[in-house]
Amino acid sequence: MAAHFILTLHALRRFIERYPAIADLRLGQYRRFLVAELERAVRCGGSVTTGVRYLLPCGLVAVIVWHDGKGFVKTLLTLKPTNWDALGALARQHFDAGLSWKERTAILRRHGFDPAGAAGEIYRAAYQALERAKWAAA
Repeated sequence: MAAHFILTLHALRRFIERYPAIADLRLGQYRRFLVAELERAVRCGGSVTTGVRYLLPCGLVAVIVWHDGKGFVKTLLTLKPTNWDALGALARQHFDAGLSWKERTAILRRHGFDPAGAAGEIYRAAYQALERAKWAAA
């Protein structure tokens, strides 16, 4: 069963202003595009106040509060640390190579990333997004 998302006007406005790739869409298409992104999102990190962070395929982070099976999308953040691209590239390499989780963890440590810290969360979210995309394509 697909999750049901309720978008706040604030979240929709943040999405439009922070994701320039949708500039060519018509006004009525923004909401559908955002919901499609939310359906493929991967949980990323802990709570922000009362919401949970989810990494969207477009690179933005949604803060969602869940209640009775409905996800209230409160806002969208642009969380892009300097190592974001490096972690995403590592996740892609490891996914393509079919490495085990032990091998992936060892490589993360060799590159100076803490698998149990924020870098590990970003890496896992990127890796899980690749897995979900593969399952969706099957």
